[in-house]
Amino acid sequence: MIAGDYDKIEISHESFSRKVFATGALRAAKFIHEKSGYYEMSDVLNLKKVLNDYLESENRLFGRKAADLKPDMADTEMTEGIRA
Repeated sequence: MIAGDYDKIEISHESFSRKVFATGALRAAKFIHEKSGYYEMSDVLNLKKVLNDYLESENRLFGRKAADLKPDMADTEMTEGIRA
């Protein structure tokens, strides 16, 4: 939770089954098999790849939307937020 004088941001998680934890434990065990050293869950989950894949998909999506706009419409829509 991050709280200020006027608001707060809260992220929560609720599990409806222990299966999700068992799946995570199995994934971690498979990851660590025949390895040595110190690892964190971010290594197991490969969060850098997940984030990179997400950002690439967003860029492709944004690129398609921008290409579909007429040139004069693109200029108008891109600057509307600036003028507001």
